Amino acid sequence: MSNALGLFFDVFKGIFDFIMRIFSALLNWFMELVIWERLIIMNFITAFFAVLLPVAKFYILDFWYGISNPLAINLIGLVFVMFATVFFPFFLTMLVRVALNVLYIVHLLIIVLSGSLTHAPDYNYSIGMLLNFFAPLVFIVLSLLSYRDRK
Repeated sequence: MSNALGLFFDVFKGIFDFIMRIFSALLNWFMELVIWERLIIMNFITAFFAVLLPVAKFYILDFWYGISNPLAINLIGLVFVMFATVFFPFFLTMLVRVALNVLYIVHLLIIVLSGSLTHAPDYNYSIGMLLNFFAPLVFIVLSLLSYRDRK
């Protein structure tokens, strides 16, 4: 019985050591980045909640119903592009970052201003909508600052 328990702990310790080495390598990579690139990666948390939280709510039949972000997949793709471009400090990279974020904001503005978010007659915007505007704006500002720093 003790051999099996010892083997279990050895396997567990090996897996734990492997995970800690990966975590340590990722942390070292993250700390070597320019501060603006680190902030871009930390802004992924805002983008995550922008995708997760409802953008609006409406009340019908004694219940509040949330409306999901219609551009959630676009924001997920935007996060992937922002991460991939961390490795390329070029002028073209900054242009791609800014252009894609501006396109996302324009598309979101079209949905909001046209009233095509839902067919419910009365609805309230929620914090998710604010995060959907905030995350790309922060990406734009940080991309410009990162480019300026790397120049």
